Amino acid sequence: MFKHILVGIDDSAASRRTVGAAVAIAQSLHAKLELVHAVDEAQLRQARGVSTDDMRNSFNEALVQEGQTALDHAAAHARELGVEPLTRLVVSGTQHAAEQLAEAVAASGADLVVVGAHGPRGVGRMLLGSVAEKLARTLTVSLLIVRDTVD
Repeated sequence: MFKHILVGIDDSAASRRTVGAAVAIAQSLHAKLELVHAVDEAQLRQARGVSTDDMRNSFNEALVQEGQTALDHAAAHARELGVEPLTRLVVSGTQHAAEQLAEAVAASGADLVVVGAHGPRGVGRMLLGSVAEKLARTLTVSLLIVRDTVD
């Protein structure tokens, strides 16, 4: 049914559960697994308020490094569970993580996207929306949302 599963990951414990769910599906369907981390554009925009270019560049480099570390950890977890994943880090100074993930889906040819959801969290959730919600509104492929049940 599904041949290429793309998993949007971050550095949260919920992301680890999401990778586990995606690995189980990939194994059962003999599907390719691709892990993608999108550097959060909102954090990059906040860096524009930093006073010097050197500080802003350091901040951006730190976000990219954190994203790569999250990818490395997720890939190691997938390998522990028996699947060798592809990995991709996407960075854009102008796009929300959901937009970056949607572009990664289109470029990869994935036919299933798996993401985690932390659930509603206060006013910020009402104003900004979640990555999962934005993907649900924009993707043309199937989307599985793995809920974070830990408070």
